[in-house]
Amino acid sequence: MGVGQRGQPKAKLGTDSVLLDVRTPEEYRGEASRAKRSGHIPGAVNLPAKRLNAGAHGSLSQGDHLRADFAAAGAGDPGDVVLYCNGGVSASLGLLAYRAAGFSGGAVYDGSWKDWGNDDTTPVER
Repeated sequence: MGVGQRGQPKAKLGTDSVLLDVRTPEEYRGEASRAKRSGHIPGAVNLPAKRLNAGAHGSLSQGDHLRADFAAAGAGDPGDVVLYCNGGVSASLGLLAYRAAGFSGGAVYDGSWKDWGNDDTTPVER
Protein backbone atom coordinates (compact mmCIF):
# COMPACT_ATOMS: atom_id res chain seq x y z
CA MET A 1 0.00 0.00 0.00
CA GLY A 2 1.07 3.53 -0.59
CA VAL A 3 -0.34 6.96 -0.01
CA GLY A 4 -3.82 7.84 -1.14
CA GLN A 5 -7.06 6.09 -1.93
CA ARG A 6 -5.87 2.61 -0.97
CA GLY A 7 -5.22 3.94 2.52
CA GLN A 8 -8.82 5.02 3.05
CA PRO A 9 -9.83 3.77 6.51
CA LYS A 10 -13.59 3.47 5.84
CA ALA A 11 -12.95 0.14 4.18
CA LYS A 12 -10.69 -0.88 7.09
CA LEU A 13 -13.27 -0.50 9.87
CA GLY A 14 -14.09 -3.83 11.47
CA THR A 15 -11.11 -5.61 9.89
CA ASP A 16 -7.73 -6.70 11.25
CA SER A 17 -6.15 -3.52 9.89
CA VAL A 18 -4.39 -1.28 12.40
CA LEU A 19 -5.29 2.41 12.23
CA LEU A 20 -2.55 4.53 13.79
CA ASP A 21 -3.48 8.07 14.80
CA VAL A 22 -0.22 10.00 15.10
CA ARG A 23 -1.83 13.22 16.35
CA THR A 24 -1.38 14.47 19.91
CA PRO A 25 -3.04 12.53 22.74
CA GLU A 26 -5.33 15.54 23.32
CA GLU A 27 -6.55 15.45 19.72
CA TYR A 28 -6.98 11.67 19.87
CA ARG A 29 -9.08 11.95 23.06
CA GLY A 30 -11.25 14.68 21.51
CA GLU A 31 -10.03 17.47 23.80
CA ALA A 32 -8.76 19.45 20.80
CA SER A 33 -9.48 19.30 17.08
CA ARG A 34 -8.55 21.00 13.83
CA ALA A 35 -11.74 19.69 12.22
CA LYS A 36 -15.45 20.30 12.79
CA ARG A 37 -15.72 17.24 15.04
CA SER A 38 -13.30 15.91 17.63
CA GLY A 39 -12.16 12.43 18.60
CA HIS A 40 -10.63 9.67 16.51
CA ILE A 41 -11.53 7.06 13.92
CA PRO A 42 -13.16 4.08 15.68
CA GLY A 43 -10.62 1.43 16.58
CA ALA A 44 -7.61 3.69 15.98
CA VAL A 45 -4.63 3.51 18.32
CA ASN A 46 -2.74 6.65 19.30
CA LEU A 47 1.01 6.73 18.66
CA PRO A 48 1.97 10.44 18.72
CA ALA A 49 4.43 11.43 15.99
CA LYS A 50 6.59 13.21 18.59
CA ARG A 51 7.23 9.82 20.21
CA LEU A 52 8.91 8.66 17.00
CA ASN A 53 11.54 11.40 17.22
CA ALA A 54 14.68 11.34 19.33
CA GLY A 55 16.28 14.46 20.68
CA ALA A 56 15.82 18.11 19.95
CA HIS A 57 16.93 17.83 16.33
CA GLY A 58 13.89 15.87 15.18
CA SER A 59 15.79 12.80 14.01
CA LEU A 60 14.02 9.46 14.13
CA SER A 61 14.46 7.24 17.15
CA GLN A 62 16.67 4.17 16.77
CA GLY A 63 15.18 1.09 15.10
CA ASP A 64 14.79 -0.91 18.32
CA HIS A 65 12.84 1.92 19.98
CA LEU A 66 10.68 2.41 16.90
CA ARG A 67 9.95 -1.32 16.64
CA ALA A 68 8.97 -1.40 20.31
CA ASP A 69 6.65 1.61 19.92
CA PHE A 70 4.95 0.16 16.84
CA ALA A 71 4.67 -3.29 18.44
CA ALA A 72 3.09 -1.77 21.56
CA ALA A 73 0.54 -0.10 19.29
CA GLY A 74 -0.22 -3.45 17.63
CA ALA A 75 1.34 -2.42 14.33
CA GLY A 76 3.95 -4.90 13.18
CA ASP A 77 4.52 -7.28 10.30
CA PRO A 78 2.63 -8.99 8.92
CA GLY A 79 -0.26 -6.63 8.92
CA ASP A 80 -2.16 -3.88 7.25
CA VAL A 81 -1.30 -0.53 8.83
CA VAL A 82 -2.87 2.82 7.92
CA LEU A 83 -1.50 5.99 9.52
CA TYR A 84 -3.31 9.32 9.77
CA CYS A 85 -2.84 12.71 11.38
CA ASN A 86 -4.58 16.03 10.65
CA GLY A 87 -3.67 16.45 6.99
CA GLY A 88 -1.17 13.74 6.03
CA VAL A 89 2.17 15.35 6.90
CA SER A 90 2.86 13.75 10.30
CA ALA A 91 1.39 10.47 9.03
CA SER A 92 4.02 10.53 6.28
CA LEU A 93 6.69 10.87 8.97
CA GLY A 94 5.01 7.96 10.76
CA LEU A 95 5.20 5.82 7.63
CA LEU A 96 8.88 6.71 7.24
CA ALA A 97 9.48 5.68 10.87
CA TYR A 98 7.51 2.46 10.29
CA ARG A 99 9.76 1.57 7.38
CA ALA A 100 12.91 2.69 9.26
CA ALA A 101 11.87 0.28 12.03
CA GLY A 102 12.21 -2.52 9.49
CA PHE A 103 8.53 -3.09 8.72
CA SER A 104 7.21 -3.28 5.18
CA GLY A 105 3.92 -2.06 3.81
CA GLY A 106 1.81 0.54 5.49
CA ALA A 107 -0.20 3.40 4.02
CA VAL A 108 -1.05 7.01 4.74
CA TYR A 109 -4.67 8.15 4.81
CA ASP A 110 -3.88 11.35 2.97
CA GLY A 111 -7.16 13.08 3.87
CA SER A 112 -6.50 12.26 7.50
CA TRP A 113 -8.56 13.74 10.34
CA LYS A 114 -9.52 16.91 8.45
CA ASP A 115 -11.28 14.70 5.90
CA TRP A 116 -12.79 12.30 8.44
CA GLY A 117 -13.67 14.82 11.17
CA ASN A 118 -15.39 17.19 8.73
CA ASP A 119 -17.55 14.43 7.21
CA ASP A 120 -20.78 14.08 9.21
CA THR A 121 -21.34 10.58 7.78
CA THR A 122 -18.24 9.03 9.38
CA PRO A 123 -18.29 7.51 12.89
CA VAL A 124 -16.17 9.07 15.64
CA GLU A 125 -14.93 7.73 18.98
CA ARG A 126 -13.75 9.68 22.00
